[in-house]
Amino acid sequence: MAFLWALMLLYQLARDDLGDAPAAAAGVTLLASYPFSVFHAAVYTESLFLLAVIGAVLAFKRQRWVHALPLGRACRADAAQRRLRLR
Repeated sequence: MAFLWALMLLYQLARDDLGDAPAAAAGVTLLASYPFSVFHAAVYTESLFLLAVIGAVLAFKRQRWVHALPLGRACRADAAQRRLRLR
C-alpha cells in the first residue's frame, strides 16, 4: 500500500519538476517495473522509506514545512533501524 502512495507522490514530484505528464508517467512506470521493485510488494520497510523520502522532498519543494518535518524524521528513523538490523 505504501508503494502505491509513493508512486502517486513520485508522479506529482516528477510532473512538478519536469512539467510534462507523459515523462512523469514514464518515470513511475520505470520504478514500478524495475526488477528489484518486487521488494516493495513484500513486507519490508523499503516501500515505507521510499514513501517518506518522496513525501519529504515533495513537501520541502512546496514549502510545507509542517509536513516535511515528520516525513524527514520518518526517513531518519527508518535509516537508524536499518543500521541496527545490519549489526
